[in-house]
Amino acid sequence: MIMCRFRYDKTNLHADLETLRRWNAAVEKVGVESIRARLLQSDAGSGELISIGGEDIKKGFAEQWLGWKEKQNSKRATVLMIAAIITAIATATTASFTVFGGKLPFKAF
Repeated sequence: MIMCRFRYDKTNLHADLETLRRWNAAVEKVGVESIRARLLQSDAGSGELISIGGEDIKKGFAEQWLGWKEKQNSKRATVLMIAAIITAIATATTASFTVFGGKLPFKAF
């Protein structure tokens, strides 16, 4: 199952839920590429604050959010690939029955 929301309330960061909610809104607003770039620019440790989307956010929160987003994107890509393979097999099977009139062009067994 692909989760649709980052579970910021389950992070190991010491912040109240309202702060975590604001941080989550800020990183969602800014987006993956901007977060990735901002993290690369920062020499701060995971517990230090960095500015993202007008909020001072713990770098560790942004790192955890980015990791979660990348994992979700990977899962989506896998699901789409499986769907494409199933569609290709179904299409090939339908086409072969159409071309060969429901009979195989070779002796199966």
